[in-house]
Amino acid sequence: PEWIGKLTAFCEQLRKSSQNGNHSPQPSYLTFRTIYEVDTFLVELMERQTLTPGTKEVLCLHWNHFWIPLFLSKQVYAQMKNIVEYFDVYALGRGNTPIDAWCESFWKKYGMHIRRGCDIAGTADFVIYRDLVVQVFYPRDLVEEIDHVFAKSKAITDIDLNAFFNQVFERQTCIPVTITENAELAEQLRKQTREYFI
Repeated sequence: PEWIGKLTAFCEQLRKSSQNGNHSPQPSYLTFRTIYEVDTFLVELMERQTLTPGTKEVLCLHWNHFWIPLFLSKQVYAQMKNIVEYFDVYALGRGNTPIDAWCESFWKKYGMHIRRGCDIAGTADFVIYRDLVVQVFYPRDLVEEIDHVFAKSKAITDIDLNAFFNQVFERQTCIPVTITENAELAEQLRKQTREYFI
């Protein structure tokens, strides 16, 4: 897909700006066709970060809902497990349904700091890492459909996961994503995120 080239170009831009002492590359604007593409992109983005062995850097996430464990393939599951092992993850979710609670308990088993029912992610989901702030702007109709399925389901077994994935997460649409390098903004969002865990 086209976004792989854009991701590679952005990572190269970050590498060069860090080497030159310039920490303000131009924001990147990407567009994805499906939620699945966005999730794959975010996992790839985190896997491409250069990490210091023996340290866990802070990664903050703001989501509408915690849905990733619902659809994990073995490959994505392994990638997500690696991310949780290499990062000190703080995740906040707006949703507060039984499905959100199930997903929250799933990630807590892997050591993620996670809270649901938080007043965040009203217009966009966020990923905050080092000086990077990634914003994902899901179309309102997709968010409402996910909200509806999560709200009416009391257990994972109430959801036809294959149909939900095919009809919502693989639906062709337009999902804008911005990636900005801004140390002050990233620090402010990181601080606000971690305050939920004090």
